[in-house]
Amino acid sequence: MRIYWSILAFCSVIIIWVFFPVIQKTKLNSEAMKNPEIIAHRGASSVAPENTLASVQKGYEGGAGFIEVDVRLTADNRPVLMHDEKLDRTTNSTAFLSDLLFEDVRLLDAGSWFSDDYKGEAVPYLEEVICLIKGKAKLLIEIKDYGCIDSCVYLINKYNAFDWCWVQAFDDDVLERIHTMDTRVRLIKLLIGKWKFLPLQFDSGLNYFSFNKYSFLKGFAIHHRFAGQHFVNWAHKRNMLVFVWTLDDGRRAKKLRKRGIDGIITNNPGVMIEALKDG
Repeated sequence: MRIYWSILAFCSVIIIWVFFPVIQKTKLNSEAMKNPEIIAHRGASSVAPENTLASVQKGYEGGAGFIEVDVRLTADNRPVLMHDEKLDRTTNSTAFLSDLLFEDVRLLDAGSWFSDDYKGEAVPYLEEVICLIKGKAKLLIEIKDYGCIDSCVYLINKYNAFDWCWVQAFDDDVLERIHTMDTRVRLIKLLIGKWKFLPLQFDSGLNYFSFNKYSFLKGFAIHHRFAGQHFVNWAHKRNMLVFVWTLDDGRRAKKLRKRGIDGIITNNPGVMIEALKDG
């Protein structure tokens, strides 16, 4: 009898060992058929000047499920859309944003650098963007300046936009403070990469990584070169999303779709949507 049970147990182990990977692979392939969310990076920044109302509108009209924008503060603590500290790359000013009052920032031309068609395009106030989108897409707000936290949380509350206004940041202190202020805000941790075999991450520097310390997050946004299958699987086991940034290559997007990623941050949402149409 003991021999019988031993043989039965041995056969069960062999069956599980042989067939479980097949089941897992089938499940993975089934999940991989899902198209990831398309996230317009700084709006549709390949066809309109980044972080403007024009790029935001073109992003959601072009079919992006998310619009990603960057937020910084003016000298009088108004949250506006701007990626860089200095204004010279995307406006006709050489000043630092933090040195200018909101009324002065509003006079700047944030479109001519991109095309004469956008001459006079203004630097938007965050509230304008929230009012423009109104849930037509999700808004992914990247906080570039710690001082933006209070105003961002206030505006999300004001418009009851918890379902469609999300926040992302590289800085853990930003994410933790927002979570302390209001647990309803959905948060994404930005990463450059995660070391595969060690508990180390690259964000603002080389730091300790643990899924447990990020248990309050909705998920991660990681550079597409570091979005390995191992990382995606571990995140999904914890019911966390994985977005990748910033990807404009349709062929690579298809490879990452097979890994089950949940979103692609891209400068050209229209091209990416077309690339993913054919399996």
